[in-house]
Amino acid sequence: EKGLLKLTLKEWESKRDNLGRNNKVIIVPVDDAIMYEIETEAFEKAIASASQEGPLFILVEIDTPGGRVDLAQRMCTAITKDADCNVIAFIKGGQYGGAISAGAAVALACNKIYMANNTVIGGATLITMPKNKQDYENTRKKNYGDIVDEKLSSIWRAYLASLAQQNNRPGLLARAMVDRDI
Repeated sequence: EKGLLKLTLKEWESKRDNLGRNNKVIIVPVDDAIMYEIETEAFEKAIASASQEGPLFILVEIDTPGGRVDLAQRMCTAITKDADCNVIAFIKGGQYGGAISAGAAVALACNKIYMANNTVIGGATLITMPKNKQDYENTRKKNYGDIVDEKLSSIWRAYLASLAQQNNRPGLLARAMVDRDI
């Protein structure tokens, strides 16, 4: 009678449940190093697309040695902001044995984490990495693999702790993945 009504989400209580969901699970793999923009874009699109299909949940299968922090953060944002359903990490093991470094961040962004036997999660200390083979050759004797300065490390520690706490996990555990002194 009054025409269009503007709804304010604060006035409504919403929760994630299985009501109205399709009886399916969509699997999105993370099977290699997180190093390429095109693969990160594909992951972002896969999460958004899968979410729109209304699955019971999205299963992110992880086996990665890690990779670039900026790309891992984009993947985490896709999980925490773009998914309209629960996202579950399954650390399946394989060639890399788990969710290492940037892969740990992706797992922490998920609502739940399950791990296969003999898999690992962690080892998320920031290190320097060359952009290409020539840079590697020029820097490998000097600083390849050096731990990044404290300013960037503290930001990464806080980011992982925040991801952990969003899903009711101890932030200290996530900080310990970055700082070997914890």
